[in-house]
Formats: sequence, structure tokens, C-alpha cells
Amino acid sequence: MRLVASPFDSEHYGLAIGRLVRDAGDGPAELAAAIADARRARCAVVFVRLAGDDPLRDALHRAGHAPVDTLVTSALGPDRPAIPRSGEGEVELALEHHDRLADPADVAAVAAISGEAIRTSHLHADPRLPAERTRALYAAWATNDVTGRAQQTIVARAGREPIGFLAVIASPGGAMIDLVAVAAAWRGRGAGASLIAGFVDWLDDRPADHALVATVGTQADNRALRLYARCGFVPVATHVTYHLWLDG
Repeated sequence: MRLVASPFDSEHYGLAIGRLVRDAGDGPAELAAAIADARRARCAVVFVRLAGDDPLRDALHRAGHAPVDTLVTSALGPDRPAIPRSGEGEVELALEHHDRLADPADVAAVAAISGEAIRTSHLHADPRLPAERTRALYAAWATNDVTGRAQQTIVARAGREPIGFLAVIASPGGAMIDLVAVAAAWRGRGAGASLIAGFVDWLDDRPADHALVATVGTQADNRALRLYARCGFVPVATHVTYHLWLDG
């Protein structure tokens, strides 16, 4: 099991934060050695995410570590239902596709929406991580995505105003919804479904990548999981996240 630094998280929380990455064949001894490495590196906390049926979870439980969240990964299935573009009777939303956002006002709007809208994650679930810093982290994460980290950003507008966005991280053979957020006034009005429909359109417009596996990760207690299911995504994996605080 390997210790990997998390500079982005560390910067936003003002703590030394690391991640433990599981390799095939790792057992309790490798887990204990990685935690010892983290202590020597003076990490305040390390994050580790394990498959739901991973036997290493028993070792963590015996050491007194409880999970902070469960992440469900869903993949777009072969049967794609028709996805409504906006709620019935609502103002029609305009969807825009960008390689990156260039307008500073749009970038600021996306950052603000993310910081306010995203409330469910392993970071939000840990009471030892200040909520205001978590909001700032997600605003910065969104900014990074839409200004170059993501390969595609889909923006939903009502008139000139950005009211939601979806950022795609693409890799050989795969396309992942990295972040998606909708402004408070537009939740429950079809904006999220419209953004997912825009993502599916983007996939369909890439004939050379017809075999792309489209995925999204969602917390098990996030109601967005039901939205993804309605849009044709099927759960394919479950992982459990632990935060190992090393100051005790």
C-alpha cells in the first residue's frame, strides 16, 4: 500500500493530508506499514478508499476507524432512455459546450455554484474538516476543471446567466463526470437532467470513441443517484472511504 501526498487538499485545509493507494496483494501488514509511513511524514490525516467487499476493511475496523462515506460508481448502460431537456413548463435552458471557459464572470459563477451546491462528499461528512474550507475547495476544484483540467465543460444558461455546469474528465476508453452542480433556484426543475443529456450528446458526437465507458461517482446517500438511474446509469461498483486521523 502506497502513501501519496494530496497537495490540493492539504493547501485548502492547512493540514498535511495524504492518500493510501491499495495495490494488489496488500494485506494488514502493508496497511500498517503505510500508516507508519504517514506518521513519519507527519500527515495529520490520510484518506483511503476500499471496495465494499475488501477484507482490509476489517483491519481498519479493528483499529477503530469508521467509514465516512460510501461512493457508488455508475456506468451509462447500453439502453439510453430519452432524457428531458428541462422541466415541464420551465424556461428553456441553453446548453453550451466548451473545451474551457474563458470568460472570468462565467468561471466565477461556476465556482460560486459549486461551493454552494455540492454538499455531499467524504470531505463534507467529516466533522473535523471545516465546512467553509470544504466549500472553498470545491469552488477551486470547479475553477480548475473548467479552465483546463476537464476536457469538456457543459454550461446551462437561463438567458445570460450560468445556472449549472457539468465537467468531463476523459481518458483513453473512458469519460467521467467529474463535477456537476446546479444553482439553488434551479434545482428540481430539470437542469440536472438537461446537463446529463448534454453529456450524452457529447458522447454521441465522438464516433471515433464509440467504445467510451461513461461513468459517474455519487455518494450512496445523494439523491442525485436516482437522477443518474433515470438517465440510464447503472451502479457497477461501491467503495467505502475512511479518514485516518493520526493525531491520536
